[in-house]
Amino acid sequence: MACGTRQPVLPPSMTLAPLSSVFGRSHSAAYAMRHPGRPDVVDRPEHEPPSGWRWRTECGASSQRAVFSETRSQMDCPRMSTGDEGSCRAGRGPPAEQHAMKTGFVRPASDLIEVVAGFRQRVSLSSAPPLTLALPARPELFVEFYFGNPYRTRSGHAPSTVLVGPTTRYHTDIEIAGTIDTFTIKFQPSGVHRLFGLPGPLLVDMAEEAGAVEAGFRDLRERLQVTPHFPRRIDIAQAWLRTRMLSARSPDVIDRAARLIRRSAGCVRLDHLAAQCAIDPRSFRRRFVEAVGVSPKLYSRISRFHAALELKGQQPTLTWTHVSQRFGYFDQSHLLRDMSAFADGMAVPGRYRSRDTDAAADISYSGR
Repeated sequence: MACGTRQPVLPPSMTLAPLSSVFGRSHSAAYAMRHPGRPDVVDRPEHEPPSGWRWRTECGASSQRAVFSETRSQMDCPRMSTGDEGSCRAGRGPPAEQHAMKTGFVRPASDLIEVVAGFRQRVSLSSAPPLTLALPARPELFVEFYFGNPYRTRSGHAPSTVLVGPTTRYHTDIEIAGTIDTFTIKFQPSGVHRLFGLPGPLLVDMAEEAGAVEAGFRDLRERLQVTPHFPRRIDIAQAWLRTRMLSARSPDVIDRAARLIRRSAGCVRLDHLAAQCAIDPRSFRRRFVEAVGVSPKLYSRISRFHAALELKGQQPTLTWTHVSQRFGYFDQSHLLRDMSAFADGMAVPGRYRSRDTDAAADISYSGR
């Protein structure tokens, strides 16, 4: 399946070739399969829900794991060290009839779209029973404010506000319970670098108290906690972000290139992308690491694995071979290599033998 004449969104001054020249042949086909009928590639992360905030009540499923797997593309599950969204670890947690949640997602205003991917809120409708999430590598970059019960990791409770960078490996499981009220700002791949001047490598595999990294987050938290209403919190966050934009770094081709890699699930030919950015490969890599934190190749691998794992969780009847083909892996063994590297082998077929459990559903995902 060809990609036709679709073009990625990059600076207007750049002359762009069709996607078939930037995406490899198999990647191009996989991309077209996932974007039927879309005339252009819009400037939003590949898996983000459409614009406009929405609520979804999570209840009535046969298990918590099923609930989180079903809704992960529209919600932010809690995490401490690597996550953005999640599913319950297999075999843990009571029935979902005891667990109801409202989740919402909103795209930012147009003047913030280059630095912010969206806003999410998650509020429990009742006291939540214990839920355990496994967090593999993922390309997400976000700050999350916890106004309910804190989450726990092996090392203790999470901070009340945590800044989480992209992660390159499985770090830990987290456990949530009790009253849940979270508000999340999801940044574009280079958004924190642009807004706050923080070097990308500092953010990699990081989950720290946000105020210790950027003092302005403490002020934002004080403003957000005065209201529980999602639309009002978005207004407060956007006003704060617009103030930060006044001193933000100007956008460049690396910012656009990083977003293209992210929304295409890593199915990009990096040599061609560097050429389209009019940058030699070495400079492209150096500038990308400075803004995003990891090399373009590693970021592409993590983005692709992240999307493949998400697809398997959404459609558990798909074979791993089919999933690997959908995302341009040479064969299933290459996907399994990434599972070993990025998820500590948790989703490797055969590791979990429970008849009612799919390994991919054990792991926290992101949707955008």
